[in-house]
Amino acid sequence: MLVSVEDLCPFSLLERLSDAELAKLVPLTRKESRERGVFICKEGEKAEALYLLVRGKVALEKMIQLSPRSRPRPATTEVLEAGDSFGWSTVVEPHMYTKSAISLGQVELLRIEGEGLRRLLEEDHHIGYELMANLVRVVASRLKDATDTLSYFVSIISHELRAPIAAVDNYLQVMLGGYTGPLSSQQQMMVERCCVRLQELSDMLNSILDLARMRPEQIEGDFTQISPQEVFVLSMEDVLLSAKEKSIALHTDVPEDLPPIIGAPNRLRQVFTNLLSNAIKFTPEGGQVTLRAQDEADHLRVEVVDTGPGIAPEHMPHIFEAFYRPPDTEEKGLGLGLSIVKRIVEAHRGVITAESPYPPEGEGGTRMVVLLPKDPLAHPLQEVSELAYGSIASLRSVVKQPDMPEAQSSKSKAQNPS
Repeated sequence: MLVSVEDLCPFSLLERLSDAELAKLVPLTRKESRERGVFICKEGEKAEALYLLVRGKVALEKMIQLSPRSRPRPATTEVLEAGDSFGWSTVVEPHMYTKSAISLGQVELLRIEGEGLRRLLEEDHHIGYELMANLVRVVASRLKDATDTLSYFVSIISHELRAPIAAVDNYLQVMLGGYTGPLSSQQQMMVERCCVRLQELSDMLNSILDLARMRPEQIEGDFTQISPQEVFVLSMEDVLLSAKEKSIALHTDVPEDLPPIIGAPNRLRQVFTNLLSNAIKFTPEGGQVTLRAQDEADHLRVEVVDTGPGIAPEHMPHIFEAFYRPPDTEEKGLGLGLSIVKRIVEAHRGVITAESPYPPEGEGGTRMVVLLPKDPLAHPLQEVSELAYGSIASLRSVVKQPDMPEAQSSKSKAQNPS
């Protein structure tokens, strides 16, 4: 069916284009309709069209796989209504749909042909700039809405699950303390293992909650003067049972005269507990894990060293990415621990690095090195790592201000003096 400029005007994605520019899109656009439950586009397929939703609702779905051994499942990430657009991968390399779109009833669409659209954006830089700038704003707005919804949902689920877990753990701790009578050695071992598994589940919930809600400004709000030794003691206590279960020796090499530093005590405890837990998890039975600290001018240097098999070179660039787990790992977890550690360290204006094998001449072992400024507020907050937080920078990188005629440039400045 024929399309007019008036059909394209209502969509925010095209709102900054003139009628003359919209007229260039008309030959590339056609009207389509879909019945309920029909795939309009599928995740992983070549992106051949950009869609504008005229009437009805469309669900966006993404296949989610929580672990290498679990079955991928479709999850609805968003429901679009009239005025929305989808299929943006058509104009962003590698031109593959990242989500599936399914009609939730009778829907009417405007389909803009992808190859012709990309050619138009290359030929008319102003249309390309305005369209991509609008696209970035739409993506940023949806990302914020999705993040807010995720934070709300996760906080509710986490609260509902953490309360019963804490109750069970408290009862088990009462039993371990001997307040309900003596335990046999076998009973003691079984209760301790239950405590370890509950701690793992609690850590998983906390990690998911942190991923959704943790921001540098929130961490900075908890800054106070703290004793590093006290943080290390609490972190070592957090992992004692896990180390005992695998007969792993825990060692510390911490000077007694370490000066106080500025930081968020609970978050730094989380950093070193996570690093120690990770080292214990990947160290075989009978191995050892060491925590070292050293005062260095205006920084505190902390190392966590293990005698595990080490990290393969091909995995090293990815270990701080959220949800990253090596395909061949058999250990449980979501792959969030090191990503969260990196967030916290960077919020303290610090740096974390990994070395493996360690020592370098060995065949295994890993050393995690954390450098923390003694007064992070004296340092500018670094830009948060894309690996840990994710970003739409790759999308923004294609948005470049075109060369505009002088008259048009002057008009733009008059409309927007700022």
